[in-house]
Amino acid sequence: MEITKDFVDVFLGDDTIYHYTTAYVALEKILYDKQLRLSPFKFSNDPREYKRWSFGSGGWGLTAFNAESLERLVLADEKTNKILRNRYKIACFTTNSNSLNDSMEIFEKGFAKSRMWSQYGAGHYGVSLGFSKSALLKALTKGHHNKSVFGRHVEYKKRRDVDVDARTFNSNILSESQDLNEFAVAHIRDKSDKIFFEKGIDYQEEAEYRLVVEDPENEYVFISTKKCLNCIVLGDRFHNTYVSSVKKLCSRPKVPCKRLYWHSGTAMLTDSLEV
Repeated sequence: MEITKDFVDVFLGDDTIYHYTTAYVALEKILYDKQLRLSPFKFSNDPREYKRWSFGSGGWGLTAFNAESLERLVLADEKTNKILRNRYKIACFTTNSNSLNDSMEIFEKGFAKSRMWSQYGAGHYGVSLGFSKSALLKALTKGHHNKSVFGRHVEYKKRRDVDVDARTFNSNILSESQDLNEFAVAHIRDKSDKIFFEKGIDYQEEAEYRLVVEDPENEYVFISTKKCLNCIVLGDRFHNTYVSSVKKLCSRPKVPCKRLYWHSGTAMLTDSLEV
């Protein structure tokens, strides 16, 4: 396959982020409906995220720590855990690396991560969809208040537990707060970097970019992908039965599509969608 400037810009560009999924979800949901779904934080597959956290507090308000303030802390803990896992929705992607110094690195890009194909791409039977990072963020922000939308790269820490700062309430603010729901939301927004964008170092090969939105009204949030989809990559085992459907979906509007295959342990892209 010829590596052209258009290929580099679309498939390998810094703005392109990849979402691995099954053939069914890609064809019958995302491509057909032209929508990408963000799901509640509680549906993450990382136990650091889907399980509840224990919150503490710190600040001068602790000098008046008594049964009443302890009860308030317990209620704030319950409120924050509930809001965090239900009100906040996420979508996860992998990114291209920044280096093209070695031509072999082209096939270590976002669409060519074998372990992710195995885990998220239905054992290589699925699809990796390349989206424009900036276009997705713009589409998500358009329908929500700026303060409730977050998008950035995940940082990976050797620390196994959730950062203590993210799990520590400001007791000064807690003691004066009239509404614990508002207090919980303010805490989550203030600590959003450590809550949503830090993971254990064993996830670092995913090179994740994550979109997060606060939406108290809907169980799921949907983003229109009409102006966001850059490219499509079919998995090594993608079934030929669905190729005709892919071609139709790629034509409305026209989106470049290639197939990934592995030869002697090396990932390669081909313009031929059937094997």
